Amino acid sequence: LGIVTSCKISLGRAFVSYPGMVRVILENLIENAIYFSEKTRPEIRLDALQQGDHCLITVEDNGPGIDQAIRPHLFQMYFRGSERSKGNGLGLFIVRKAIEKLGGSVELDEEFTDGARFVLRIPMDREGFRQRQTEL
Repeated sequence: LGIVTSCKISLGRAFVSYPGMVRVILENLIENAIYFSEKTRPEIRLDALQQGDHCLITVEDNGPGIDQAIRPHLFQMYFRGSERSKGNGLGLFIVRKAIEKLGGSVELDEEFTDGARFVLRIPMDREGFRQRQTEL
């Protein structure tokens, strides 16, 4: 496919989470990034950095971006954003549900205009996750 990829990780301490959930989240986002990247020179970037007690992960592509009209529906079950969309419309729904289980959040970066960028915010360790669960 000739996809240009880059990854930058800058964490001050170990990121300890639930590997299966993190894997599902990243697989769904990266699969979307691959599918919607620019066709002639596709690029995908993944970055992770520590921000306080959270790991901030961004996944971005250089595709056409996401139309303003469909953005409010992106994380809804069975929502397919375009006729180009493959699958059953569960990918981003699963991402949101998995992130919530980890005590984190996911959002589309509204200011990114050179494709699509998703921003994940996940507690750096399981203790932060457990603490959030007891607060709920």
